[in-house]
Amino acid sequence: MNTAFLFPGQGTQRVGMGRGFFERHDVARAVFDRASALLDLDIARVCFRGPPDELDSTALAQPALFVVSAAAMAVLEDAGRPASCTAGHSVGEIAALYAAGVFDFDTAVRVVRRRGELMSTAQPGVMAAVIGLDEPTITAVCDTARAWGRVCIGLQNGASNFVISGDDAAIEVAAARCRDRGALKVTRLRTGFAFHSPIMDPVVRPWRDYVATIPLRRPTIPVALNSTGAIATDTDVVRHALVDQIARPVRWHNCLRSLVDVGARSFVEVGDSKVLSAQVRELDRTLAVGTMADPRVERRLFSTRTWESHGAVS
Repeated sequence: MNTAFLFPGQGTQRVGMGRGFFERHDVARAVFDRASALLDLDIARVCFRGPPDELDSTALAQPALFVVSAAAMAVLEDAGRPASCTAGHSVGEIAALYAAGVFDFDTAVRVVRRRGELMSTAQPGVMAAVIGLDEPTITAVCDTARAWGRVCIGLQNGASNFVISGDDAAIEVAAARCRDRGALKVTRLRTGFAFHSPIMDPVVRPWRDYVATIPLRRPTIPVALNSTGAIATDTDVVRHALVDQIARPVRWHNCLRSLVDVGARSFVEVGDSKVLSAQVRELDRTLAVGTMADPRVERRLFSTRTWESHGAVS
């Protein structure tokens, strides 16, 4: 069965994430140890003990999430379960590109550290999840709310699952108007920044300059890119997408559809999160879906018949 690896992004971090992989698997411990040496930081301590304010900071959350995802992927690959295709949500795209062989582990750690450092220097902003409205409705709301500041769709997580991103006052107006138009739920997110919006524009130039120095290889498996939702074809496409992604909307729903189009029928969320696996179930309930945050998935790793017949979790 063609299996897609999905890597979660910022907002899914929590104190204790990755501890199970670390305690049960030598290959996962090796990932944490190597990352700690590269970062000159005990990343296991940050992930397992926090404190929450430290782990939630953008400069640390992004490398921490990458390391947990890389550790989970090491467990899968050690069990002989490689990906057929992949995608990562926001900062999770760094892990997806690593899974696709675009860069090696050491480079990926340096890339994700620099990304987190730069994005943490942006002007403060707000993000809010909006559930239950379609894209044209939310786009129209954002258009009218711009009289109060910058605001746009930052994340397209599903057909009626979006995140708006922008200035505080504009988000407040847009959130109220989404509720007036029948949104089922509008919730502010714990970010402190307006990722994937024009507020991140000042970060784009130094990030572009840094990305230009990164050695990239052609993807060895299909990888769907956030900024387009399409499958990457070569290193130039990947390099441009890495730059575009931080200030442009994440077309995650399109990413999932692209993975289905290239043959994915089993999806595994590779990290200590259940957010992306839930979104796959919303897309198509006939797909086999699981997450490494679920201990049942780990128990089934060494059961070939169970894994191939039902995907990660039926």
